[in-house]
Amino acid sequence: MIFIASKKSKKSNKILKEYFLNQDYIEYINKHFISILVTVEYKTSYPIELFYTTQFPSLFFASYQDESFLTHPIYEFKSIEDFKKILYSVDYK
Repeated sequence: MIFIASKKSKKSNKILKEYFLNQDYIEYINKHFISILVTVEYKTSYPIELFYTTQFPSLFFASYQDESFLTHPIYEFKSIEDFKKILYSVDYK
């Protein structure tokens, strides 16, 4: 699970706080995914060609085996409930 944020995007910080701090599904995320936070200001530290985006924040679910996408990239965070539906539907195996 790769979360790409920008320091210039206030929404990135808001999503990090609302969706990833003190939520009941964090244990599920930690059990089933490797979570990576990338800030675009340091883009040389991740494979930008694969996860290139100009929308921030962006969330990608990718296979650790071949880096293929497990779901479509998430650019809109409508609600925590919608996010949970996506999270629990990702076929991480």
